[in-house]
Amino acid sequence: MLGLLASATPSFAADVSWNGGNNTHWSQKQNWSTNNVPTSTDNAKFSGTFTNQPSTTAAATVGGIWMATGVGQNVTIGGTFVLTLAGNTINGIAGLGILVDNTSAFTLTINCPLAISAAQAWTNNSGNLLTIGAVNLSTFGLTVNGTGSTSITGIISASSSAGTITKSGTGTLTLSGTNTYTGTTTVSAGILNIQNGSALGTTAAGTTVSSGATLQLQGSITVGAEALTISGTGAAGQNGALVNVSGTNNYGGLLTLGAATTISSDSGTLNLTNVGTITGSGSGLTITGAGSGSISSIIGTGTGSLTKNGSGTWTLAGVNTYTGATTVNAGTLNVTGSLASGSTVTVNNSGTVLGGTGTINGSVSISSGAILRAGTGSTGQTLTMRGAVTMGSGSVLSLALGASGAHSTLAIGPGGSISFQSAQVFNMIDLGVTAGTTFTGIITGIGSDPTTEGSWTINNQSWAYNFTYDSSNGGEINLTVSALPEPSTYVAGALALAVLCYGLCARFARVRFRTQRSDNNQPATINH
Repeated sequence: MLGLLASATPSFAADVSWNGGNNTHWSQKQNWSTNNVPTSTDNAKFSGTFTNQPSTTAAATVGGIWMATGVGQNVTIGGTFVLTLAGNTINGIAGLGILVDNTSAFTLTINCPLAISAAQAWTNNSGNLLTIGAVNLSTFGLTVNGTGSTSITGIISASSSAGTITKSGTGTLTLSGTNTYTGTTTVSAGILNIQNGSALGTTAAGTTVSSGATLQLQGSITVGAEALTISGTGAAGQNGALVNVSGTNNYGGLLTLGAATTISSDSGTLNLTNVGTITGSGSGLTITGAGSGSISSIIGTGTGSLTKNGSGTWTLAGVNTYTGATTVNAGTLNVTGSLASGSTVTVNNSGTVLGGTGTINGSVSISSGAILRAGTGSTGQTLTMRGAVTMGSGSVLSLALGASGAHSTLAIGPGGSISFQSAQVFNMIDLGVTAGTTFTGIITGIGSDPTTEGSWTINNQSWAYNFTYDSSNGGEINLTVSALPEPSTYVAGALALAVLCYGLCARFARVRFRTQRSDNNQPATINH
């Protein structure tokens, strides 16, 4: 009976501390505090200081690795043989393969190949970096969590079936290897930063970013057709659930919006290159950031909205079908594909630009200081409007003008209309304008004469010019530039200013000279 009771009693893991007193061999029992090498039910613990760093000189299995409070130096586990982590209870926390909770500024680096033989978590709760080399997941799931940063620099593989990666906790996990695991990747909290186009493994299972988490792209990488389900505004301190950190990064997977979602290009360029349809019925999409971005996909979120924030430029290339509102609050939104007729477009705030070479089928309102630009800054480009366009008071129209009458065009298409402000303001992009040139049809399809073109102004050029209405081609606006400022005007102005300054300076010097003689009854010294 006593024997039966004893055999039923679970065996709790022992913490076996590395002292490295003999040599670097992991498998040398004299290097461990108990004079025994830790096994699959033991934790290899690192605390205090030691002479030799451990190295695997043969394949080994251990329950877990504990970088404990009280460690007195950085720890590096090297070697070419595989160290297998079985998962264990470390410091009272079950299911761990690695725990870093040292409070001192010491790091744990594992350069030997790792494998896991059970589902487990690796937890870094310190402010020190946990760095891992190659990892074989086999068929198991690995969760990386904690408040600290973890970097897996080697290849994450799965020797059979699908192994999975989950990022939880508020810290950051960085993946930079050419990974081959086939299971899902889940970012449930914190930040997953990828710096390799294959960092998410094969494209078989896809990636999910939960609300409150962020997937970062960095290093000018190209990700294949990895399906991405994404939600929310991102982790704490982040500008979106999907963030371009730096470089030109291309993401080839098709997006699904699990809820209202924000995508940010903080710097560089983010290209979402899949030409399929982004789904997520009723979910709003916000695109933002100081960098640029492009969406080749069709945004097909039903009544979902699109909001453009941030100072950067984003381009919509798809034949979009969403019918929610399109709101442009900052930066530039270029439409090179199309927007559906059900989507009402509003452009707010001074300097904000709506432009492109595509077709906008819904109604458009341009507020004071906001800009409607035909094209993207070059001649020979046309932006077509097929809804009611309202140019609000103080709004701006922008076109590119070049040599020999070349220009961009704002075309009012079938079903469209435009109402100008009485003193419509224009900004013209000068790409080689010469005096005496008429730019025919800079705005087309306007129907009847607006009758206010005599009061229209170009506020960023010093040309002599004239806007006219032409009933040809459904009614269009022409612009004739009759004269440009002569360079001699600027030279004469500069000479006049110099003469004026010389006279004033000389007069000031004479007055100061007289004042000093009067005050001191002594010859004065003039200081320049």
